Amino acid sequence: MEDVVTDQNVEIRAWEERIEFKRTVLSKPWKLPSSIVVSGRPRQVSNDMQVTLEPEKEAKRKPKPALRTIDFNNLPLAHHSIRNLKLLLLSHIKTLRRFTPKELFAIEHIQHAATCVTKHDQPKGYTDRDVTNNLLAALDLLLRDGNIIKSKPVQKENQVPLDSEMEYSYVVVGTWNLSTTIKSVAKRDNKVIVRDIWKKVESWGNGWETTTKGVVGAVVEEVLLGLQGQEWTESKPGVWIRVDV
Repeated sequence: MEDVVTDQNVEIRAWEERIEFKRTVLSKPWKLPSSIVVSGRPRQVSNDMQVTLEPEKEAKRKPKPALRTIDFNNLPLAHHSIRNLKLLLLSHIKTLRRFTPKELFAIEHIQHAATCVTKHDQPKGYTDRDVTNNLLAALDLLLRDGNIIKSKPVQKENQVPLDSEMEYSYVVVGTWNLSTTIKSVAKRDNKVIVRDIWKKVESWGNGWETTTKGVVGAVVEEVLLGLQGQEWTESKPGVWIRVDV
């Protein structure tokens, strides 16, 4: 009889413990640890990112900012390179239509920059010819990039050039010589395809065949975004359409 009472008491205590467990533990809402919640939750997108994720609502792009002029007086010696000389020349010729290397070399800060590059490359000694060769090397990079085209020097009768390479004339590729072509296509089609403009420019010959599609594309963008009273957008790479018609 005592065994039966003992078993009943055990069962009663066990039953009471289950009731208490349900009341104190199982009645509380179950929550995931914060670490799991954070790792499983989709990342929130900032306002700036949301703009880029909605290309259809993207505002008309602004023209690219002007190139920052490189100052060789403040540039570390390790960066006195042909590439940085090229960037200096590019920032300068953006305001020109035509030029000769001789005219560039007459500008004090350009001559200084070319000299700095030569000193860096030939620390044991150099000549004036070495300096002008570096200037010409930087221009060759611009020529290869398609920013400029090269024509033969204009030589007057009985004139012997001091340095034929320095007397060559270069033409800057920009809005001043491409805008008419771009505007004509834009007015006719309300659509401009960069590749078509580039191929047309190449067909002009006389040095224009060295112009690159990248440079032509940059000029197309500058021209179209500068048209007053018109709104243009690049629907896909290299294809511009007018959206306000």
